[in-house]
Amino acid sequence: MSDGIREVAGRARKFFRSGAFLGLDDRRDALAKLEKVLLSRRDDLLAALAEDLGKPGMEAYLSEYYFLLQELRLVRKKMKKWLRRSRVGSPVYFWPCRSWIDREPFGVVLVIAPWNYPFQLSLSPIIAAIAAGNTVVLKPSELAPASERVLCEIIEEVFDQGGAEVVTGGAEVVEALLEEKFDFIFFTGSTKVGRKVAIKAAQSLTPTLMELGGKCPCLVDEGVDLKIAARRALAGKFFNAGQTCFAPDFVAVKEKVRIDFERACEEVLKEIPWSEEMAAMISSDHLERVKTLCEGEVKTFGEDDEERFFLAPRIILNAGWDHPAMQEEIFGPVFPIV
Repeated sequence: MSDGIREVAGRARKFFRSGAFLGLDDRRDALAKLEKVLLSRRDDLLAALAEDLGKPGMEAYLSEYYFLLQELRLVRKKMKKWLRRSRVGSPVYFWPCRSWIDREPFGVVLVIAPWNYPFQLSLSPIIAAIAAGNTVVLKPSELAPASERVLCEIIEEVFDQGGAEVVTGGAEVVEALLEEKFDFIFFTGSTKVGRKVAIKAAQSLTPTLMELGGKCPCLVDEGVDLKIAARRALAGKFFNAGQTCFAPDFVAVKEKVRIDFERACEEVLKEIPWSEEMAAMISSDHLERVKTLCEGEVKTFGEDDEERFFLAPRIILNAGWDHPAMQEEIFGPVFPIV
């Protein structure tokens, strides 16, 4: 395994040193080709998201496909401006020098992507890396195999060998990749794995950018329209079945209006057929983990379908700060109200 990964990293290094992405036109052409391929593969991309996560078509289109097209077009339009040299002031003791900032690529970028938005969180960092003149090695999540397969096909069709490549596999592949010396690491995932990535990167002083999970709170004060607050909080929570890093993880409500807010949430959940238009859990293990957090006064809206890893929306009424769901990131369609 390590020999294969070393070979992939070596090709990316060789491609970078060749200067193939040195010119802005070369980078822009690569991104234009990526856009063209995405346009031609729309149905494949949406079908893969439905297969892996049960994502409804409109949700998948907006959060992954349309997002990427908009990002591609913005980057291609603005990259020349973003990358141009900028003049900066100089300390008086360096007089009569002149100072400026040039933006240069890091080199070979490792992108470790998660399963919850498998296309957006794989291709978005690739777009930025290529625009800046880097080459890329992508490690997508093995938990979204249909999306992984389409990603491999897209990368192979768009980029020359070494420009961007995909390495597939499980946790052992990530560990092997981290043994290689990359010039930059872009990681999206759990805090637990993020710590491991940070430790490995620190050993070689490799710069990193990490987007990790956590307990994202939503606060509701008295004096607001509780029905509107409930609708907005629930929409954010149950988008992608709660499997979004910045989804409201729980809602803390002023005690004076807590019961009224709970009622407003119940009304909204009864009005909207969430169970018909909501994504599924990524796996049976993930589903079972989230279900174990559902203790106390739990209200469920709809029917579970464990065969397709679907967990119906749930709210936990009057959950205390010591509730099991308050001890870790939920990452599922369970909304504690405290």
